[in-house]
Amino acid sequence: MPGRLEGKVALITGGSRGIGRATALLFAEEGAMVCVNFTAGAEDAAKVVREIVAAGGEAVALKANVADEGEVIAMVEAAVKRFGRVDILVNNAGILRQGDLFSLKTEDIDAMLGVNVKGVIFCTREVGRHMVEKGYGKIVNIASNAALGTAFKGTTGYALTKAAVLLLTKRFALEFAGAGITVNCVSPGYTETDMTMKGKTAKQFEDSVADVSARAMLRRVAKPIEIAKAILFLASDESSFTTGTTLMADGGRTDYLSHGF
Repeated sequence: MPGRLEGKVALITGGSRGIGRATALLFAEEGAMVCVNFTAGAEDAAKVVREIVAAGGEAVALKANVADEGEVIAMVEAAVKRFGRVDILVNNAGILRQGDLFSLKTEDIDAMLGVNVKGVIFCTREVGRHMVEKGYGKIVNIASNAALGTAFKGTTGYALTKAAVLLLTKRFALEFAGAGITVNCVSPGYTETDMTMKGKTAKQFEDSVADVSARAMLRRVAKPIEIAKAILFLASDESSFTTGTTLMADGGRTDYLSHGF
């Protein structure tokens, strides 16, 4: 039986680690040819590509800082040159810089706005041009439940950028309406990735997982593959009548029961 993404070409930003890596591997299992974007993790990206190829799939690693418009243009051109088109774009690349109102550095705000917001705009614009020509496309943005206000202290700047992703999802869905392109978003809760582990001791990470788990209906945090499966649904034709929406994948956080936007 063919996979749900059989013959499709997918570009996944931040595809070398965490949710991006899980998504790249899952997409390949479902028959997609995968472009694994990375910025600094060349070896991590190469490992993902090797794993996909070893399993009989097709993949390529593409280096680009999504906050740099010129690098994004070159990356998309390379993807199209390699595979002829891009059918699926997953705007997964994201960074977190912590700090409260008074301690968060201006350069950290600029960095998050660059990757988390401008990166979504640049990648969607460049891939979108090709999708419009083909009359088909699936764009999936990755936000966070932090965008709805819930998060650890010191993550207001990050939450701001992810709230922008929610809005961009709706606006881009409107702009691409009638062009055969859907734009949706997955908003993960706390997930076991390098980002959530960064800067923490094993005990601190264990405590943070316990804290979040206690406030989730499912009483645990997510594994990257669980978020990847939500992304797969929105990237496949199973979601053909879904656009401009956000799928919450946070285990049912009870500290804010309203998911309305």
